[in-house]
Amino acid sequence: MIAKQHLEQRNRIALIVLDGTVEIAFKEFLVHDSGVHYTDSQLLAIFKTRHTVHTEIRKYSQVKISADMWKKIAHYSDLRNKLIHQRATAGVSDKEVEDFREVVEIVLKKLYKLKF
Repeated sequence: MIAKQHLEQRNRIALIVLDGTVEIAFKEFLVHDSGVHYTDSQLLAIFKTRHTVHTEIRKYSQVKISADMWKKIAHYSDLRNKLIHQRATAGVSDKEVEDFREVVEIVLKKLYKLKF
């Protein structure tokens, strides 16, 4: 829906929304579907850095995300951080948004068996 808008920064917005979707999916998996009871302080510590989140998610054998997908997830997470936290404005292409959308769909299929 965002990609169809005539906004100058639509790809930037789309990338941020997609990255937020991945982050929320990982949190919900850890809280509700991992079979482990995480305390609030443990979750805060895990979500302090995205690298820690990825490490924690990888512990679960039912989450079979390929090394290539993890590289893409990390790449787009880094790009999102640049878009939000750095002064320079990184460009986001239509191809990057489409690629990340596909990655997000794969993650959601693996975590929650969603169909797109």
